[in-house]
Amino acid sequence: AWAKKGILFKNFYANGFQTRHGEIATYCSVMPNYGAAVLKHFAKNQFHCLPEVLRENGYSTTWFHAGDASFDGQATFFQENGFEKIIDKFDFPSGTEELGWGYSDQVLFQKVLSTLPTLKEPFFASVLTITNHHPFEVPTEYELGLGNQDLHNYYNSVHYMDSKLGEFLSLAEKEPWFENTLIIITADTSSFQPPQSKPKDFGEFVSIRSRIPLLILGGPIEQNTEINEFASQIDLAPTIMDLLGLTWTSPWVGKSLIARQDLLIAYTNRPGSYWAVMSKEGSVYSENDNKFHVDENMDPQLGKRLKSLGSSWLKVTSWLLQEDLYWPNSGKNN
Repeated sequence: AWAKKGILFKNFYANGFQTRHGEIATYCSVMPNYGAAVLKHFAKNQFHCLPEVLRENGYSTTWFHAGDASFDGQATFFQENGFEKIIDKFDFPSGTEELGWGYSDQVLFQKVLSTLPTLKEPFFASVLTITNHHPFEVPTEYELGLGNQDLHNYYNSVHYMDSKLGEFLSLAEKEPWFENTLIIITADTSSFQPPQSKPKDFGEFVSIRSRIPLLILGGPIEQNTEINEFASQIDLAPTIMDLLGLTWTSPWVGKSLIARQDLLIAYTNRPGSYWAVMSKEGSVYSENDNKFHVDENMDPQLGKRLKSLGSSWLKVTSWLLQEDLYWPNSGKNN
């Protein structure tokens, strides 16, 4: 229902497979690292992430989470890289409804709705939900009665999350700030649940494992549309800046989805299983780092270009992090 009110991206991909990978890609337009976790081990590096860029443009910045923000080094990294205020489980009253790793999505969204009107405008607020994470606990009334396997519990959590997100959006569109606000709905990772049917080829296998939603809503969106070009989390930060009409200089590796590009691509990776570089013109998939799948009828030069990108990105990312070379030293952490 809400996809009919916004801009829906049909081929949007997670760059990695864990929450921390999605966060570094989404907020900083930096490829995830598959050795030392960026949020924990490189928090003092010189990045120039979206929250910091928006702060420089006069935005107040807040991060919401219904779990412990210090988990995986999130709080330290986010405070170092642009979020002025962090609201997590310690900001909720005792006795708040708990589900799995933290408080329920329902009370998280209630917290967001009560807090946003108090923030200095313009504001950038980001919300990380937790109910649709394993162990997929939901209130009894949201259980679908399919069984007790992990997959069934996952379906329960999707049902619950869909309901609570819908309630949040229905309330949000009645708020005075809605007309001036973009709401971006996406995910940190995809689910690694068993597919409902056997994939027809390796490309569909990767899509099932790594494709995630991206929906842009809000008062400024005047008509709904679906976009089929390929993109991934690293493209969000530059896209947001262009949607806001703000000029920016950054070390971001992603591309704005509303700017003219010669080739829009999506990159995804699950170490030891696959990586893929995908576009409407063709895709390249690496299976277990030793077998390539290339779309039939794709231009050979494009195939060579995509294979080169996929093979080099992880190595370059690791080196840039190790040498702290994403952004010139500004002395902000000295």
